[in-house]
Amino acid sequence: MLTSTYYSKFFNKIAKTSKFKHNFNLTNNQKNRYMSTLTNNSYSVKNSINHINPWFITGLIDAEGTFNVGIFNSLTTNIGYRVAARFQITLHVKDLSLLKEMKSFFGDVGNIIIFKNTCSYRIDSLTLLIDKVIPHFDKYPLITQKLADYLLFKEIVLLMKNKEHVTLNGLIKILSLRASLNLGLSDKLKNEFPNIVATTRPLINNKDIPNPEWMAGFTSGDGSFYITIRQNNSLKQGFRVELGFSITQHSRDLYLLEKFVSYFNCGRIKKDNRNPVHYFIVSNIEDISTKIIPFFQKYKILGVKSEDFNDWCKAAELFKGRAQLSKEGLLLFSEIQSSMNSKRLIK
Repeated sequence: MLTSTYYSKFFNKIAKTSKFKHNFNLTNNQKNRYMSTLTNNSYSVKNSINHINPWFITGLIDAEGTFNVGIFNSLTTNIGYRVAARFQITLHVKDLSLLKEMKSFFGDVGNIIIFKNTCSYRIDSLTLLIDKVIPHFDKYPLITQKLADYLLFKEIVLLMKNKEHVTLNGLIKILSLRASLNLGLSDKLKNEFPNIVATTRPLINNKDIPNPEWMAGFTSGDGSFYITIRQNNSLKQGFRVELGFSITQHSRDLYLLEKFVSYFNCGRIKKDNRNPVHYFIVSNIEDISTKIIPFFQKYKILGVKSEDFNDWCKAAELFKGRAQLSKEGLLLFSEIQSSMNSKRLIK
């Protein structure tokens, strides 16, 4: 639990760093009221990761994972081409510990690659794809349109298992499948194989959310917990504070977002008029306090986003305490906001 000593230091700090040009003159009673609001609630700095639920893994991969097949020219094969399959997830380097736990989940196989501010966990051994990756996603299936990519990927991997990728006829089959996987064939491959007919992409029906841990994993990847502070001259304090939870998806997964509305029994769908994406958004403070926060307190966000969630919970408690109605309270929201999401420093 965070102590009153912590909050005394917290108040002293924000008194010096306020974005709002107001005097910071909290009385002792105000300090005690804000401290009691926050210290009566326990927040972990970071959710520990011991044993990741397999549905969490699937949810996170539905959000951030990829199934890819590369086809390259080769001087060492009889047909002049080499086929390589890879399962991969890439996150910000701040989530390196989460990728290490994922590596452990899959039996400590594969490799973690760090490049600049990103880190990737990869499995590209054919044997490991067959023994580790495919069994997992067959038992705990994806539910977004990424499931179609997985099914095409799996079919290619099984062709490779049967050594068909070393024959020209087998390569043609793989190219046909690859043409429907992810973004399709590269321009180079289209020029070299102009007569390839793409396999019909698997149709993914509107699937239900299979497990709450899937939602925790998906949110750990694609979810966002945020605070907005906007100037509003109609309010006495001059600013309006809003809390929000959102998940963004490509429009092809609109039906999935609509299921989130019924799953949480709250929220709405918003369309981006400039990009082919939609948003599931919850901004009603009552829904946030009674539905979203309790859900993710039970089914944990993992990785660095858990820290954003914890800070967001503190902001929700401040909101319930009506801190947003005072100039002093605005400083608290501003300080929390200033270290969340992309502003959070790497520890």
